[in-house]
Amino acid sequence: MARLTLGSIAKTLTPDQMTILAKAFRDYSVANYAANFDGFSGERFDQSPPRQNGTLTVIPTRLVPPNDGRPVQLDYVVHQVDGQWKISDVLAEGGASQAASNRADFKPILTSQGFDALISAINAKTKTLSQQK
Repeated sequence: MARLTLGSIAKTLTPDQMTILAKAFRDYSVANYAANFDGFSGERFDQSPPRQNGTLTVIPTRLVPPNDGRPVQLDYVVHQVDGQWKISDVLAEGGASQAASNRADFKPILTSQGFDALISAINAKTKTLSQQK
């Protein structure tokens, strides 16, 4: 997801920078998921059969509340890297792309302020999300 977020600009980063970015982005993603699902209890995930879209696979998923409330559609876009499945995007309600949202948040920081500022911004968002209860 980090590479997808930055697009072609990711190719300008050194291998060490990509390693640092991948760790920061992984921590951010975990904190983001934890914050988004913190208030949930008793929900279940229902998955439909995967759909192939070129080299990507979309796994339609619904988060279903326990009280028969309105389910939330979360489609996971995945692809294989070295034989392992990796999530490259999450589409909320059939359209809102997590990668596009991240791109809008993070790519301008890298282009205008540089790599260190990008890592600081990602780490700050991670810290904020981790402190939410």
